[in-house]
Amino acid sequence: MGQTAAESTVIGADGKFQLALTLEKTVFTLGEQVNITVKMTNISGQTVDYTQTIEDFDFQVYDDSNNPVYKSAGQVAMAIVILHLSPGESRSQNFAWLQTCNNTATECNVPAGTYYVIGQKVLSGLQTPPIQITIVKP
Repeated sequence: MGQTAAESTVIGADGKFQLALTLEKTVFTLGEQVNITVKMTNISGQTVDYTQTIEDFDFQVYDDSNNPVYKSAGQVAMAIVILHLSPGESRSQNFAWLQTCNNTATECNVPAGTYYVIGQKVLSGLQTPPIQITIVKP
């Protein structure tokens, strides 16, 4: 149980791009690294312009009360490049969440429980529906 990969996707308002959040599984042991991939794919039938920044993607983690627990460092970056993506071509970024929280003045480790992970495309505000994960005691 929980060893199956999970994916959550959303299509942008213009219908040209699909944003996907992928996790390799949904149940983790307390302290285990959570590997996250956020990917934007051109789902149109033609080459489209894609705005890329230095930190192109972001992810956030919420607890079961919908309180923010962790936000990756993704920020609107100064360097912006316009790329031409062919149909089916994508850009992605991998993250590793170490089950820490950064919503307080000091870093902390999260307790066992239920959490929700959301992927985002910086600049566009496009975000995936959440994937529920469970962190269990060893």
